[in-house]
Amino acid sequence: DGHGYKTNTVTNHVEPNPAPVKVVVNSDGTNIDKTSVSHGQTVTYTGTWDLSELANHVFTKEELSHNWSFDDDYDQTKITANQKTLKVTDKSGKDITSQLDVNWNDKDGKWVVTPKDKAKFLEAYKGQKLTVSFNSVVKADATGDLTNTMNQVNDDQGYKTNTVTNHVENDPKPVKVVVNSDGTDIDNTTVSHNQEVTYTGTWDLSELANHKFTKDELAKAWTFDDDYDQTKLDVDLKVKDAITLTDAKGNNIFDQVTLAWSEKGGSWSISPTDKAKFLETYKGQKLTVSFKATVKGDATGTIANTMSQTNEDHG
Repeated sequence: DGHGYKTNTVTNHVEPNPAPVKVVVNSDGTNIDKTSVSHGQTVTYTGTWDLSELANHVFTKEELSHNWSFDDDYDQTKITANQKTLKVTDKSGKDITSQLDVNWNDKDGKWVVTPKDKAKFLEAYKGQKLTVSFNSVVKADATGDLTNTMNQVNDDQGYKTNTVTNHVENDPKPVKVVVNSDGTDIDNTTVSHNQEVTYTGTWDLSELANHKFTKDELAKAWTFDDDYDQTKLDVDLKVKDAITLTDAKGNNIFDQVTLAWSEKGGSWSISPTDKAKFLETYKGQKLTVSFKATVKGDATGTIANTMSQTNEDHG
């Protein structure tokens, strides 16, 4: 009789694409994306495996037959990855790595994790953002920029994270000069008995401009030192300005370091009194260290001198 009867209305929410996110942190857990890293430094790559939009999803047999995974193609030429540190945690921080198969190709710098039981895994963790992380060490010969991007695969569809980048710092290059009382470079020349000479070195912190120091790094030695020939040189560092330290602008900053001097052993070393403050202030600079010496009246032969810079126990 022309009467219409409507059914109930069915509704489905369209899930946005997953948005996995990548972070690189140092040993303190500080985000160091777009900063510099040093040779031998440990960095941790962390990604979010984003299943948050699947909270109300009912998985089909076809979907479960497809690829659901999380992977990384890292630069094995610049970092050494520690496979034992690969870990996946749920939203509460619980380690769920045992529920996954890990396929790691160390030669090509690739790994992929896939659920051992897809149906069980996806039902358990749909609606969550899982965390995937692993540690790596910057290789001693690494140069240039170090980049990393992770990838999430849902139902055969790949979704890349953002890319994180770190610049690998070059090793410091301290330089040594010996000058006379006029400030003239006298390297490879002769000197007379009782002549005053000044040895000058650059304390090279220039590569550290964008470095974020960790507690572990700050616990190690950051020094500048000299082991001079006390049999041929008289040195008295108790005399005012016998040893100086200046910043890139020529400001005297010797009051910010501690001097250890062995007159008998012919050696001295300076170290920051407050390492954290000193390195944050002068990172990115080349400092100048100078000390005065007098050639002994009975000195003979050749006087050689080499200074040494130590960064994080490496000299």
